[in-house]
Amino acid sequence: MNVITMARFTFHEALRKKVLLAAVLLSLAFLALYTVGFYYYMRESAKFASGRPTDVLVRDYGMLVMMGLYVVNFSGGLLSIFTAVGTISGEIESGTLHCIVPKPIRRWEIVAGKWLGYAVMLSVYVLGMSWAVMGIAYAFSGYLPSEPLKGSLLMVLVSLLLLSMTISGSTLFSTVTNGVVVFMLYGIASVGGMVEGVGVLLKSELLVNIGIVTSLIVPSDSIWKAATYFLQPRLFNLIPIPTPFSSVSPASPAMFIYAVGYCAAILLFGIRLFQRRDL
Repeated sequence: MNVITMARFTFHEALRKKVLLAAVLLSLAFLALYTVGFYYYMRESAKFASGRPTDVLVRDYGMLVMMGLYVVNFSGGLLSIFTAVGTISGEIESGTLHCIVPKPIRRWEIVAGKWLGYAVMLSVYVLGMSWAVMGIAYAFSGYLPSEPLKGSLLMVLVSLLLLSMTISGSTLFSTVTNGVVVFMLYGIASVGGMVEGVGVLLKSELLVNIGIVTSLIVPSDSIWKAATYFLQPRLFNLIPIPTPFSSVSPASPAMFIYAVGYCAAILLFGIRLFQRRDL
């Protein structure tokens, strides 16, 4: 019960700080620009559509959708980091937790409740934005990814993984340090994915192994690539050219299990640190 109470408190705190409001307004602006861009693309492509094969049109529609979803995934990652970056450390610095901890609520309930509150908020955001992008594409072109539910749920997992990292880091580092560390790890994971893609193209085992090791340290990019496999046009599966918006092969079930376990383990690690921390 205390976990649910903390989750509700966390959600209301995000509303009070206008973090959620700012994210929603900026996201609506992005969707408006995306709608205009897709409309003008459809209007221009209609002039040449009669002479273009259907698979070429599907490829183009799919690429536009993947670009939009890439922005949603990146935005969800940033929102995960910057909404929760000071969730523990900031309240320790301000003295807020000194009023909460003496009450009949355990420390693990504080961390778990905060994680749950942000997790619900991020899940709604990522699912809403990803389905809005796909809905815009479907309204104009009739194109819809083959497995949108699987892909969008994997995008949610990316945000939850980064959320666990951020909350765990907040129990150990100061707010600024935590933000820098988690954001840099997020960036390193993305670069590692690019390095692995280059390794596949150049058939370099070294570069591929570097990408694999990076994905084990922070599996956010690997899960995003797994999501793209379900969201991209099937035509992309026949073209072995990895890009930030596509994947040449599905992630193994072991990687999915690893990512879920990683998310849970890093959160439990943060709970353990907070229980031992001297306030």
